[in-house]
Amino acid sequence: MIKIHQSKNKQYYYTVIAKNGKVLVQSETMKSLKSIHKGIASLNKVFLKPYKVLEMFKKWSSIAVLAEMLFFLLFLTG
Repeated sequence: MIKIHQSKNKQYYYTVIAKNGKVLVQSETMKSLKSIHKGIASLNKVFLKPYKVLEMFKKWSSIAVLAEMLFFLLFLTG
């Protein structure tokens, strides 16, 4: 889940929160909501879409652990 927050100095930032409630990513503060939405869009391109593909694969495959290991190896090495 992604949440958008407003800081005390009236700037915005977002957090990506895991299902267990832990914060996975916190952005820098930005002056406009438009900048926040651009940051979230970039994050979606890099991280969330591959994650969704992996989640779909887990539902269809009995070798989900192997697929997850392969995903992280590919993701981390570039």
